[in-house]
Amino acid sequence: MSAEPLDVPAIGAVTVGLDDTLFPLESWLDGAFEDVAAAATAFGLDEVALLDRLKALSAAGSNGRTIERALIAVGMSDVELPAVTPGLVAAFNAHAPARLECYPGVEAALSTLRSLVPVACVTDGDPHTQRSKLRALRLTDAFDAVVFSEHPDDPSTPLERAALLLGVPAAQTVHVMHGGPDAAMIPRQVRTLQVGPDGAASTFVALAAELSA
Repeated sequence: MSAEPLDVPAIGAVTVGLDDTLFPLESWLDGAFEDVAAAATAFGLDEVALLDRLKALSAAGSNGRTIERALIAVGMSDVELPAVTPGLVAAFNAHAPARLECYPGVEAALSTLRSLVPVACVTDGDPHTQRSKLRALRLTDAFDAVVFSEHPDDPSTPLERAALLLGVPAAQTVHVMHGGPDAAMIPRQVRTLQVGPDGAASTFVALAAELSA
């Protein structure tokens, strides 16, 4: 006699990104750029001018080296950069605000979703920085697991590790993220959902409804 098939739910767990998914990253960047501009005064730089350039480059979708590019924009030469950049990058990475706010509705919707399935946060970037964001958001106890990746160009291993920590196959996880899914970056078997400009709250609500149907 063959065994009865297991009644496995279509969604066994949910993983979710952090930046621009649970909260607007701009709110963190504004403070970090203020710290950088303040630190730059030790090198005789104009704090206001540098802050303006940092924010402008970020708003334009800077694809890296934002601090160096801002320094050049306010008149620093390539020769001077090595003496200044490391200290300003350190000021940026050390930014640890006491308080950040989630997108409206995220905390309640996340709590409801977590009552139905295990939920993990999977986030790239420096682990110290990402932990400080979770503390400022008051989300340190909001997940069943938190997985940090310092390799944003290859999040597949973190997603698979999160599924393992949650005790479900990767094929039964849903990843909630900011930005369009990339088949080369996300494991093929993982279902992905892209959040809108107001964050993940509505996506969490929809997933909870799907699980409760």
